[in-house]
Amino acid sequence: MSSKHLTSRLAQVLVDFAELGNFPDEEALSAGLVDDSVIPIALQDLADSKARLENEIQKLGRNIGSDVDSWIVHATDLQDDIEQSRKLASEIVRQAEADEERIEALEEQSHYVQFLLKEQIFNAQLGEALHSLQQIRDHLDSAERVATDGRIIDALLSLENAARMMADIPIDRTTRAWRILDERCYTIQESIHEQVHVFWTGLIYLNFEERSLTINEKLTVTLDQVVTALGLFHELETAAQRLWADIDAIIITPRIDTSRKLYVVHIQEGSLKVGTEPANTTIESLLVDLDAIIQFLIKNIPPQFMKCFSDIMVPIVSARLKRTWLDKAVPATLTDMDTYHEALIQVENFARKLDTLQCLGTDELHEWVVNAPKIWLGKRRESNLEWIRNELSLGIGATKSAERIEKRVVAREEGINVSSNANMVVEDGWDEAWQDDDEDLAITTGKNRHSLDEERRASEISVSSETQTPLKTDSEEPEEDEADAWGWGDDDMPETEPTHKPEVAAPKKVPFKRKQNPDFQNVTLSERYWISAMPYPVFKTIKSIYDDGATLMLEGSPPNPVTPAAAGLFNIPALILAMYRATSPHYYAGNQCGNLYAYNDSLWLCDQLRDFSASWRERPGLVRRAYGMVKLDGEIKSLENFGKRAYGQEMTTQRTIINDLLGGAQNFLSQETSTPTEREETVDTVVDHIKSMSKLWKPILTESVWASAVGSLVNAVASKIIKDIFDLSDMGVDEAEKTAKLISQVTKLDSLFLPTSPKTSYKSKSGKAPNPHVETTSKLPMTAQYADKWLKLHFLSEVLQSNLKDIRFLWFESELSLHFTRDEVVDLINLSFENNPGVRQTIKDIREKRAPKDDLDVEE
Repeated sequence: MSSKHLTSRLAQVLVDFAELGNFPDEEALSAGLVDDSVIPIALQDLADSKARLENEIQKLGRNIGSDVDSWIVHATDLQDDIEQSRKLASEIVRQAEADEERIEALEEQSHYVQFLLKEQIFNAQLGEALHSLQQIRDHLDSAERVATDGRIIDALLSLENAARMMADIPIDRTTRAWRILDERCYTIQESIHEQVHVFWTGLIYLNFEERSLTINEKLTVTLDQVVTALGLFHELETAAQRLWADIDAIIITPRIDTSRKLYVVHIQEGSLKVGTEPANTTIESLLVDLDAIIQFLIKNIPPQFMKCFSDIMVPIVSARLKRTWLDKAVPATLTDMDTYHEALIQVENFARKLDTLQCLGTDELHEWVVNAPKIWLGKRRESNLEWIRNELSLGIGATKSAERIEKRVVAREEGINVSSNANMVVEDGWDEAWQDDDEDLAITTGKNRHSLDEERRASEISVSSETQTPLKTDSEEPEEDEADAWGWGDDDMPETEPTHKPEVAAPKKVPFKRKQNPDFQNVTLSERYWISAMPYPVFKTIKSIYDDGATLMLEGSPPNPVTPAAAGLFNIPALILAMYRATSPHYYAGNQCGNLYAYNDSLWLCDQLRDFSASWRERPGLVRRAYGMVKLDGEIKSLENFGKRAYGQEMTTQRTIINDLLGGAQNFLSQETSTPTEREETVDTVVDHIKSMSKLWKPILTESVWASAVGSLVNAVASKIIKDIFDLSDMGVDEAEKTAKLISQVTKLDSLFLPTSPKTSYKSKSGKAPNPHVETTSKLPMTAQYADKWLKLHFLSEVLQSNLKDIRFLWFESELSLHFTRDEVVDLINLSFENNPGVRQTIKDIREKRAPKDDLDVEE
């Protein structure tokens, strides 16, 4: 756009913009370049536009002038109204602001009033506090003043009032005035407390060197006042405990402590003192002294303090008195019962005196008196068990001989055989406890062994020939099995029947049939054996217990304080025997033959207890129920089992030794395990061992038990050799001869069982001469009576050294069939001979033809 055209248009644009606010729409116009030359022109156009507009306005004003004047008037009125409204609003605001100021002023006045009230309260409290502080100070001053004068009760009361006022005073505890008063109160209290203890020490003076106690009624103060002061300090119990500790140390202990020397206690006016003279050691004297000491304290010590002191002293003294004096005064027997009865009365009286004084802690004394029977029974039980324990701990000690006696009624002829025939043995049953299940070690039982080794006992046999009709009595029961009569054999132990019963000349039991009416005689059989020192104190103690029980249960017996404990006495023997069975094995173990002594001791105890039990039933004068109080059957049975177990342990040990020497689980005769020379040496060792055991046991056991014990060892050797032979697969001639030689070495043990020549005294009322057959000179060994495998071993040796013809003879003509079965003989033949027609024929004959044993079986 040209500059001229722009200039012409610019003026119009400015006018439009000024009047209407329009902005040019054209880009060329709005973006055009305006230089200095254009502006004057534009301003001129604006001025022209202005003048034109003013003219137009003036024209319009002339036409509406009246309207304008009216408008002006209205505007002026409006202005006045506005001004009036503004003034009214200002007044309202001013009045509102005035109300707030009044409210603030009222609040300020209210706060001021409250402040004045608080100040008034504070001043009142301050006045009260100051007044209280003044009173507290006055009380403290008074406490100090009266304490200085020795008026400790008044001082403590003043101090207590001051302390109470300090607790109630409405003041902060951190206030300096309160802290000063509190410190002063504490200081005065400590001062008075020390003063009270000084007075206490002066009033109750304890001299530890002279062991004396002196009580002064009054120094500057009285004892009552000091006790009251201690009560105000809450120290009565503490002071009582301290005083008791001192009195116990210097007065009570020297009089009551039995662990050291006791001294007398002298009581004078206001003092107690332990003298240098020894005190009487009786309970009566002690109780008199204790009563005097308590009465002295009650007389000289205020009741308030004495109550606390007695509550501490009496329980301690009662417990100590019971422990160190009364329990020791309980007798273990009935010998000192009078003294014990007196002690019960004295203690009861002493306890009652303490009860009248309302002392606590007398229950132990009353219980000791009331439970006298129970306490005595406990003392008796403990002392007896302790004594038995000490006696057992001494071990076997010095051995003593004992005699075992058996009485029988037998026919006269059989009585002669009892003393002349040694082929008989009593079935005692003691070997039942050690028989193994896998070994047939049975010994001949009752029917064939009624009188084991009577020939050995014949030197001690007294035969009284009395013609009589046999009657069964309580003490003589000829039909009773002797194993039962002796108490041997245990229900819980297996009984092994013998596989072979040797032919013996045994007396038959005589049935009680009057129509036979043979001549009978009383026979007393006795055997001597040795016991240790252990069972005698056991029996002695048991007997004394039962005797004391009998004394307490006598009809019309004088009153006794322990009579109610009589029934309990009869339970103590069971405890003693239980202790013996439980502890004695430890002490028996210290001796090489301890188990055998245990067997003998238990046997002796059983005999003694049986005799005592029988005599008890005949004891006169007992009350009826006393006869049933001794029940020893169960204890005797337990003792028998104990002895059999000890015997069985010894036999098991020895058999184990023998079995181990002979190879143990291995075959002793096997060529692989040993040489012939070694086997011979081993057999010699076994034989020597059995002989040494035989020699060791012989002075201890009875003849019959010794024979049975040694026989069991011999039987163990025979059983092992027989078993090992049958376990071989084959055996040549040389081996058979060597084995027979070994058996011959074993047969040397026959020397142990050679019978002795008895010497029997035989007396008859008819005056007949003694039977010339009583003394015997038979020297046949009796080994087979005690070792049932012995004859089998002998026959086995014969078989090993025999040919077929000899074996046929032994089987059909001799006694081989009594000891071997057909299968065993066949096995031996197959072991030693080759299989040929002769061997087969012999075996066939043995299996099919009758043997001597078959005939015996038919006869039986």
